[in-house]
Amino acid sequence: MESSCDLIWFRRDLRLSDNDLLAVEPHAETLLCVFVLEPSWLEDTPPAVPKWALLWQSLIDLRGALLTRGSDLLVCVGEP
Repeated sequence: MESSCDLIWFRRDLRLSDNDLLAVEPHAETLLCVFVLEPSWLEDTPPAVPKWALLWQSLIDLRGALLTRGSDLLVCVGEP
């Protein structure tokens, strides 16, 4: 039996409240939500910079919101 998967790639906007893709019924059995942290961004931004804390907290919040909807968030490091 084949299964299908919809992919949502979060790039800059990590909110669910106004995300049009999540407002419609899914076409697939599984919803895969992904955020890719690019190495160039890692190299250009020292870890102590406050935007790191904002990014990580935003990803934590996004994952929590997705979990309540029955999905999850995959966070990867690499070139998209």
